[in-house]
Amino acid sequence: MKTRQRSEVILIYNGKIVARDMRKYVEFPGGGIDSDESPEQAAKREVKEEVGCTIDALKKITSVEATWKGRKQNTNLYIGFVKSFGTPTSNEGDEWSGGAKRYLLNPKKVIHMLRQKKQDEYNKNRIIIVEMIDYFKESLKN
Repeated sequence: MKTRQRSEVILIYNGKIVARDMRKYVEFPGGGIDSDESPEQAAKREVKEEVGCTIDALKKITSVEATWKGRKQNTNLYIGFVKSFGTPTSNEGDEWSGGAKRYLLNPKKVIHMLRQKKQDEYNKNRIIIVEMIDYFKESLKN
């Protein structure tokens, strides 16, 4: 079976993170990479479709291979900052109800939520990135 390529963004606005608790996992905006786009283009498109935001200062942090629902995935993990809020544009039914502002959470809460979930390599990388938010904010300014 072919490995699914995807991008995911840990999106920051005023020191808070756009995330939602889906009981078994924590979701950040993201999804599959279309055949005609780069991982970065997919990250920007998925954020616009799912939560209605445009992004400023997007930076790839790492890629992680994992299995999700029996399917291998390679996820490009990005960090980015909300440039503007808008309305989700997805026509696939995967938009987050109410858009990004409804899901702004304190990083400590996001870390707590992540630690309650399955501790695979994918989730461990997400925890590290959220724990290092202050570092990434500074590095993206330079």
